[in-house]
Amino acid sequence: MKRVKITNPAVINTTLSPLTESFRIEGNATYQQWYYNIDGTFKPDRQITPLLLFPRISVYDPESRQAYTPLIVQPTEWAYRQGSNDTWHTIEVTESSENASTADYVMRSDFSLLVRKNAPSQSPVDIRCTLWYEDPRLPGQLYSVTPDDVTLATNTDTSVLYPDILLDCPPMRRFNVIDDSVYDGTAKMLKGLMTFQCRAVKNLTDVSSGTYFVWYIRENGTEVLAESHPCYVSGQNTQTLTVDVMYSEYITVVCRGKQSSTSTVFFPSQAVSGVSWEIPNVDAITRPLNGTTVDSVNRQIFFDTILNMKRGNKISILDDDTKRAHFLFNWKRRKANSSVKTDCGWGSEIRIPSSDMLDYNKIGSQVFADVYLKGAYEALTQNGAVVTQNGETVYERK
Repeated sequence: MKRVKITNPAVINTTLSPLTESFRIEGNATYQQWYYNIDGTFKPDRQITPLLLFPRISVYDPESRQAYTPLIVQPTEWAYRQGSNDTWHTIEVTESSENASTADYVMRSDFSLLVRKNAPSQSPVDIRCTLWYEDPRLPGQLYSVTPDDVTLATNTDTSVLYPDILLDCPPMRRFNVIDDSVYDGTAKMLKGLMTFQCRAVKNLTDVSSGTYFVWYIRENGTEVLAESHPCYVSGQNTQTLTVDVMYSEYITVVCRGKQSSTSTVFFPSQAVSGVSWEIPNVDAITRPLNGTTVDSVNRQIFFDTILNMKRGNKISILDDDTKRAHFLFNWKRRKANSSVKTDCGWGSEIRIPSSDMLDYNKIGSQVFADVYLKGAYEALTQNGAVVTQNGETVYERK
């Protein structure tokens, strides 16, 4: 047998035709949120109802003309970027991670992504997914697909007309500690109660009943919730705040409002009023009680004061109880021809031995008192620690 010819070879294609891929991300809810300024809420709120994103892929074999839903295999990669930042951040938190219950993004075992992030209105969030799948015609043959991404954005509701918060009092109120304070016999302290009434008005309609009020007190540049300040008496979260201004010589009261106690955002409007102590207009006169002459007999010479308080066109003499309650007296004496002052002590009255003022040069002596108005109540301290009694802070006027 002799070979006479070799047939022309037939070319056999030993590779499969590439699959046509269709890859997308599907969500179980809308990608668009709304943010409501009036109460500071997102709808839907992903902190309450998270968004789930699922990778979906289908492939088509052009030769067999058959469509497949291939098996997705690891690794599957999710990533995000926010706002104008071009940097993609790979999401690494999984269901087994320690912070899985609170993280903004969590990869689940079914390759989906759980999203708790509420996208800021001015900073949308892009999320993308890269996955690997198995060729349904060749088990074990893996392919990766080009990343697909979705954008989570938030719209802001600007159509809401906010209520105005108003205070039914002037922007600055004066407190005369002598005329406006009242002695509390039970507490054995003076009280200077003042009230502030606020309301919420929208379109000339009082909407106070549907407004949650929050009061603050500001002093020396520091603002705290009203109930945290010593001046606070009652009224937080109501329309009427009561304070005791015997505990501060100058405070600013601030009232803000929001839709409910759970709202995180206040209305833009706020009401402000201040309270300032008014320094009483008094004339002080030194009064010798048993004469003004020093003789050879050594005796005690008594002095006290007369305080005349001016109220408009009227002048009244303050009684001894009022003087002791509100004023301190530092007694001093000096010779008429000298600027040197000798301190004689503190008290509503003073006793000076006549021998201390005896002068054989016949130069007179002057006795007088520096008069100080007592300030607001302050917490009493001892060795740097606040003094308490029966669990309550002890206060005194200085």
